[in-house]
Amino acid sequence: MAEQHTILGGKVYVYKRPNSSRWQCSSFFAGKNRRTSTKEESLAKAKDVAEDWYLQLRGKLLTGELKAEKTFREVSEQFLRECEIMTRGERSKQYVKGQHLRSSVHLVPFFGNMDISKITTGKIVDYRVHRHQQAIAKRGKPPAHSTMHHEIVTLRQTLMEGANIYQIAKNCRTSVGMIEKYYGVHVKNSLNAAAINVVRSGKDVMAEEEE
Repeated sequence: MAEQHTILGGKVYVYKRPNSSRWQCSSFFAGKNRRTSTKEESLAKAKDVAEDWYLQLRGKLLTGELKAEKTFREVSEQFLRECEIMTRGERSKQYVKGQHLRSSVHLVPFFGNMDISKITTGKIVDYRVHRHQQAIAKRGKPPAHSTMHHEIVTLRQTLMEGANIYQIAKNCRTSVGMIEKYYGVHVKNSLNAAAINVVRSGKDVMAEEEE
């Protein structure tokens, strides 16, 4: 078993792998597990290196050098875990099963490793083309309109888990008002004040006024 210590109130782990003389350090920071080698054999020196490394991470986060964004795969896992609870009493078990199926079979394989902010209207168009080509190759005909509609709805509901509502509206070329209108229950249950406490641009306001 690896020898392990913590510093900075448990924020950083300093550990040594079996058959290794050098200490490693790791931290769950800005939404991701991060790790590096201290290149030190002394525990005291390794702790100093680990502390400096963690402070550098904090500095990079403040300057924008460090990405703190979740991938679609991470957000999808969270959405599916919460889906049944959020819709209990409002949706059937078949609805929840459909969400899992659409996500695991189609959405995650395509969008899985993308950062949330990278999923723009252009990427969604690419997805539609991909699904069309995939269906033609497998069954000789494109997916039904209703099938694609349900997949896009699941996609947008999933995105609610990981991005603020204004960024989603911008990426999908729609308005905050439209998202709240059609996905209102999900928005209410999954977005908190911190997620939407951003400065709204004039374009966002104009988009809502035009609805």
